[in-house]
Amino acid sequence: MLQSSLIRAKIRKGKIYPVFADINNVRDVELALTMIDRFKSAVKNGETKGSIASSVKELEYYYDYRLVRGFYSLLERQSVFKSKADYHGIDPILLRRKVFEESSKRGFALTEYERGRIMSDIAKAFNINSNMLEELLMSDMDDNLLIIELKPISVDKLIASYNLSLIQTLLFKCVTFECKVSSGVEWKYLLRDVKRLGLMYMLEYDDNNNNSSNKKVSNITCIVDGPLSIFKMTEKYGTSIARLIPTIVNAREWYIRAWIVRDSNRARSYEFTLSSKDNVMLDKSGDPSTNIYDYNGKSITIYDSSTEERFANTFINYDTGWRLVREPEPIVVSNKAFIPDFAFEKGNIRVYLEIVGFWTKEYIERKLQKIRELRVERSDIDIIVAIDKELECSKHSIVSSIASNNVNVIVYEGKHGIPITHIINYLKSIEEKMINGHTTSNMLDEIASIINSSASIIDMHLIAERYNISLDTLLSTLNSIEYTTKYTRVGNRYLISNWLLDNIKNAMVDMKSNKFTDACSLLAEYGIPEECYATLLYLLGYDVVWNSININNAVIVKRSNNN
Repeated sequence: MLQSSLIRAKIRKGKIYPVFADINNVRDVELALTMIDRFKSAVKNGETKGSIASSVKELEYYYDYRLVRGFYSLLERQSVFKSKADYHGIDPILLRRKVFEESSKRGFALTEYERGRIMSDIAKAFNINSNMLEELLMSDMDDNLLIIELKPISVDKLIASYNLSLIQTLLFKCVTFECKVSSGVEWKYLLRDVKRLGLMYMLEYDDNNNNSSNKKVSNITCIVDGPLSIFKMTEKYGTSIARLIPTIVNAREWYIRAWIVRDSNRARSYEFTLSSKDNVMLDKSGDPSTNIYDYNGKSITIYDSSTEERFANTFINYDTGWRLVREPEPIVVSNKAFIPDFAFEKGNIRVYLEIVGFWTKEYIERKLQKIRELRVERSDIDIIVAIDKELECSKHSIVSSIASNNVNVIVYEGKHGIPITHIINYLKSIEEKMINGHTTSNMLDEIASIINSSASIIDMHLIAERYNISLDTLLSTLNSIEYTTKYTRVGNRYLISNWLLDNIKNAMVDMKSNKFTDACSLLAEYGIPEECYATLLYLLGYDVVWNSININNAVIVKRSNNN
């Protein structure tokens, strides 16, 4: 982006028209070439940043100063600067500290002689002369940095980069903007980045497609709330919008429409439109994931998908039996579209999760209302909405006043992540409803049949998979079945017949060795799953004593209170 004061634009009949740099404009090309050559010359001569800025400033008398400064800002980002002190391995901050400390000990240096003595003594301490000390003392100041490299950049590239930055800077002043791209694949990239950047958005089908029964993603208009629609975190949010622009302009066909505010009191907004048909030269080499720079040319790191990644990894580790789907297909009802971040699937059941990025009260109200409208037409839609209260952009905090109104809403603190237990408990409640439905009798009959068949080991996990429910949910139903007279539950997965346990217990008494590995071999002979060894030995009255980390040195000891 550029400084907002460097925006070149014309206003006419309620519309705003940016003044782009033109590759066919002789003066624009001349200026771009002159400035690139000036930076290359500075690299060759080892000049300071201040020297370059001073010489470039003279160009403002002959060209539009806003274009000169815009080009300069972009070329500065393409340059590599280094402090002269770096070549000597000396920290300028340490130099200044030593000079000031020495001056404080001796009193103020009121004469050149006194000053010279202090500088000479400090120079000797760093094994340099006084003149070099003078040069290095402030060498890390911005104007004193030496240019050592200009990354390759052509006139075309500079002009294209300037035009892209001009659009980004202009949209930093927008109240809202709309965008469209051509194909389904490009829409996927666009919507992925809209969500990754946490932007406040709505999706709508074009009105002229409302009567079409074959609605495609390419007919969707993405409406994004602009930075001037919020009261807090406007710079961070505006930078997120800027990062979206490369994704849009990289599409084969694209369209942008925005309402821009130019005055500070926001009294009036002006319409801005631009599309791929306008043939404006734009830099399409940038990736949306690369850094955007603030007004001072410093790299900014902003919101990304770490929240989603952290949630996904945690959920998968819980092994709930639900399949986690990243970026499921859009939910389309009437002329509205909704794209959740995740879907939880089990059998024919699907539950969606929408993770909200930046938000205001108005945005949350619109989103929840949209979900309610979707559920009116599609009662099978089940959506959880997760709201990070740290990304609230309202003027005053309204977290406590969010009215969910029949929408499953989770409000959480971003630093702690999305509360996974809330979601898992909700999914379990859905499983319980499944169990209380038509599958209950069949499932209980199957378990009862297996118990009556006198099977030696029952793997409850296999039954849970057959009925598409979690193991915990299945085990909770065992209370309605009388199984304890025939089976003992070992761990959270297996039922082992009591007669088999009696046989193992007797074999353990006859076993002459007390080595843990020998006990495991015995259990294996009886078909006991390896994951049950330690638990089963405890149930049989034995403790495992580890004498070292080597399993061969572990022994089993009979507890005295268990016979």
